[in-house]
Amino acid sequence: FKNAPAIDSDDRKSFFNACKTFHDAYEKNQRAKKDTDAEQEKAMKVCVKAANKILEPLDLTQNKSLVDLAMKGTIITQATPEALAEKKNGKAIGALFKSSKLMKEILLNGGAKDGKYGEAMSIYNKILAGFPEEENEFTAVNKKMALAVALELAVPICEFDTPDIQVDPVKRYEHFAEAYKNGELDPAFPHFTVWELRHVINCDAPNDQMKWGRDMLLNYAPYITILTQEKLKYNFIIETDVLVRPPTWPSSPKTYQHVLSGGGNDKPNAWFARFILKAHGIPTWGCEQGELEGFTRWTPEGWETFMDTTWDECKWDGLSGTDFKGEVEARSVYSAQQYFDKLVLVECFAEVLDGRRSGKFAEEKTVLHPLKFWRSLSIIERAYMFQQKAKPKKFERTGEGGVKTRLEAYLATYEIEHPKEKVRVENDTVIIPVTSHEFADGETRVVDCIEGGMQLNFGTGPAKLSFEMPKKAKGKSTLSLDVCTVHMNQNPLLVSVNDGEEKVSVKVPFTDGKWGKTKGVKVDASPGDTLHFIREKGCMGLAIKNIYLS
Repeated sequence: FKNAPAIDSDDRKSFFNACKTFHDAYEKNQRAKKDTDAEQEKAMKVCVKAANKILEPLDLTQNKSLVDLAMKGTIITQATPEALAEKKNGKAIGALFKSSKLMKEILLNGGAKDGKYGEAMSIYNKILAGFPEEENEFTAVNKKMALAVALELAVPICEFDTPDIQVDPVKRYEHFAEAYKNGELDPAFPHFTVWELRHVINCDAPNDQMKWGRDMLLNYAPYITILTQEKLKYNFIIETDVLVRPPTWPSSPKTYQHVLSGGGNDKPNAWFARFILKAHGIPTWGCEQGELEGFTRWTPEGWETFMDTTWDECKWDGLSGTDFKGEVEARSVYSAQQYFDKLVLVECFAEVLDGRRSGKFAEEKTVLHPLKFWRSLSIIERAYMFQQKAKPKKFERTGEGGVKTRLEAYLATYEIEHPKEKVRVENDTVIIPVTSHEFADGETRVVDCIEGGMQLNFGTGPAKLSFEMPKKAKGKSTLSLDVCTVHMNQNPLLVSVNDGEEKVSVKVPFTDGKWGKTKGVKVDASPGDTLHFIREKGCMGLAIKNIYLS
């Protein structure tokens, strides 16, 4: 680094003196067990002013060979030379060092988790080995996914409530690649950056549970996948079905099916929200605020916090909500190239030139120090960029997606006004569609069914649904219904004719988010009679489609 960018000597000296004054004030406050005082804050303002005189004209991109050295040095520093020297990492890291483009993309998107570059490159190469020889319409997105998986899962994560089973990175990539190809993910998914995709693929659910989550929501409550209030899209199910209630865990280890069925306090609700969002390809970040656990998510207008958490007070995995939100905003305000040139490169120089100098390492990336010129510059630049606020439009992720998603197809169906379904007879069975009901009391919603036709969703609590028996009704019959349920313990559905005292109990089966049918019960309903379906207090969500009288 003999040819490091030339900095005006007077500007360098001014910045050194300003940092020394700040650090002296900082250490004095530390000894007094104070966070800050007027003297320290005044010194910081002088540091910022001195730093700006250096940063504004600074262009670190002029010398390409120097940029490459800075990127290599950063990877070596973060990974440690000892780890990179291991035989299993040597070949992969050697190939990485030959690719300026890949090094840049990796560092731009946050680097390998915990500096595990050897592990990341091993995963990345394994995934790429499975790519087809010729590029296709999925290649660009798949490469982003591959890098996101490699960087984020370089440090293994364990499956939900199963600490002895780790998520397989290659299978995780294959799961999302297949889901994307099949149109199962949100339309925004192919337009997310690698950094954003890292907050998708790090779901702790087994792959089959994520597949279940997507299919379940489209069967059980498809309207939740197309809510116009984007902040509630997908995660609204915690308001309708998970709910804050005493939890019921049927077995161990827990699954996300158990969480949806059994409910719980804030934690299970946050778990399920993050799960269902990531399963649909939406970036999320967890958050804790004191005893409270919540979640945050991407929306087309920016990231939002949920469950009474706030950016100023929450944290997750050692990172404050303020810092995470600042990075989210900065990555949207600036283009990828600007973000790299203005911040990533400065931080690379800080890693290489100041990464192991005197001082407490824990403070190194947050406290200005006169002996850490580049580190102190990077701290100020990061703070400035993280204070910028992106316009809502900057968070939109739209464009040609390479595939028509199931959600787009469902929305197209939802927006069409269909003719009212009619009562029909098939194989001597009278089929009554839910849209032919005459009266509904309680929380009910009629929506298009993903399988065609219409369905009716009951909310929680009491409800009543009434049907006038058609001319085709034959009196004494066996009654059954199409149902879709996600709760293992359901109260029976009660059926009465003409509000009579006698009520027939229809046992509601657990269908695990698929469409099924109830067992038949005997009713006596003639043409012109009114058939009432009654839900009593304490019921959970339920979807029904057709009523059968045979």
